[in-house]
Amino acid sequence: MKFGDAIYTVRKQKNMSQDKFSKLIGVDQSYLSLLENNKKRPSTKLLEEISNSINIPLPILLFYSISEEDVKNDKRELFRLVYPQIKDMLFQIFDEGGDVDR
Repeated sequence: MKFGDAIYTVRKQKNMSQDKFSKLIGVDQSYLSLLENNKKRPSTKLLEEISNSINIPLPILLFYSISEEDVKNDKRELFRLVYPQIKDMLFQIFDEGGDVDR
């Protein structure tokens, strides 16, 4: 699982800079950068804070973190076909039109 990819995805989905997003979730911008580049793993508490801060359910955030490496070799082709479509559908369901007020 690549939690950094998921964090980057939701930050971009909300059209937020790293600086603004890091302040929203209560971490330093440099730490957020490490997270987004998969150099650090977020705690469960931080994932919950991100989820609550941007109004995306935690299971959706976890779904965004699934990577092809998490899928068995014989299922990867199917994953490549359906993952982008499911991800796009979830964006449409949970997109609130950009920025989050807090």
